[in-house]
Amino acid sequence: MTVAPDVSNRSLADLYSLAGRVALVTGGGRGIGAAVATRLAEAGAAVAIADIDESLATETAEKLAAGGATAVAVAMDVTSPESTRQAVAAVRSRLGEIDILVNNAGLLGVPSPYDQIADEDFDRTMAVNVRGVLNVSRVVGPLMVAASRPGVIINMASTATYRYPNPGTLTYTTSKQAVNAITKGLAVELGPAGIRVLDIAPVVVETPGLIALRERSREEAAKSGKTVELGNPAAFAHLPLGRTALPDDIARVVAFAASDAAILMTGSTLAVDAGSMVVR
Repeated sequence: MTVAPDVSNRSLADLYSLAGRVALVTGGGRGIGAAVATRLAEAGAAVAIADIDESLATETAEKLAAGGATAVAVAMDVTSPESTRQAVAAVRSRLGEIDILVNNAGLLGVPSPYDQIADEDFDRTMAVNVRGVLNVSRVVGPLMVAASRPGVIINMASTATYRYPNPGTLTYTTSKQAVNAITKGLAVELGPAGIRVLDIAPVVVETPGLIALRERSREEAAKSGKTVELGNPAAFAHLPLGRTALPDDIARVVAFAASDAAILMTGSTLAVDAGSMVVR
């Protein structure tokens, strides 16, 4: 049975349009998530913005709605199955069935040498970055299947999926490599139902979380006498494209991955890395 239809006779404008679709973006209150929600709304999707901080989700949803988009906010703790189920039920009651899921919620964790990793930080990072992706996917995935129409799940991985970026990032790297494994597994299991699953591998992205990490590493560098700061943009000037990423760099690729232009893509990773995996 051919699950992915031939779309050769459709225009690019039609293929890239998300009109009539409902998207759920976790961690959508700020940073990459807010940028993704904005681009999906621009492409025509009705967008549900989920965040553990409901005020951030509401602020972003109101901005989109003010621009004419259909956008709602829901509180969601991705580590809690019950919170996830309640949020998804709220989205369905307000917008209808979910066609696009973007598992964006994540933590950078606390950079630490391997022998100084705190159990609570490791557990919290895994709970959000790994179990959170699984929690939301196993609530939304069956609903997509039951709706008997094509769906897309997009997980936020990292270039750390393929390499060890910096000393002290073992926890974060482990979590993102696990996300990639989840992506592959879901692609195999959901593919026969017409559900595509992809992940995105960004290089360092200028987000509020990164800015906070950079400040912490700067303080640690001052104490220890080290001069290298985690997330320092200058450390990426040698890349083929010469810079780190902005949230919208990632959002534009997510919008493509969610669209029918990518209809034969599943189980793979779209790198938005400025060439970092070629030279590092």
